[in-house]
Amino acid sequence: MLRPPGTASLTGRIVDAGGRGVPDFAVRSQLNFQLGNLMLCSGWDETRTDRDGRYRFTDLHAGKYQVWASGEGTPMACAQPQSTYVEVATDRRTEVEDLLVGACLTIEGRIECAGIELDGLERAALDPSSGDELASARPEADGSFRFEPLV
Repeated sequence: MLRPPGTASLTGRIVDAGGRGVPDFAVRSQLNFQLGNLMLCSGWDETRTDRDGRYRFTDLHAGKYQVWASGEGTPMACAQPQSTYVEVATDRRTEVEDLLVGACLTIEGRIECAGIELDGLERAALDPSSGDELASARPEADGSFRFEPLV
């Protein structure tokens, strides 16, 4: 069924590690339909950020939208969060949380296993400025662990 454009919009901002807006960065969104345990997605739309890192999708219908920064092939290919979901209401402007973009970073290491049971351990990568958990990983049988990709 064809419908005229919707009356809602969603807006947000793409920032770098310093909290500055990232200009001319690709952002994508798609409408998701949830039916029980099945999710159907519409094709995605793309826009680019303005000079302050802000973006806006307009003419939307009410529903649940997935939004993500699209930095593939750029020096800022990783995003936190990787994507986010927002509920958009009819005739409303919905604000999306800031998406942080930056270079991809992989952290890996090994836990010395002498006398330590690894089954119950979990490693966490924390944001140094806020203390928020960015990722978690359980060590392998040999004590190795890996977080990837992080901003």
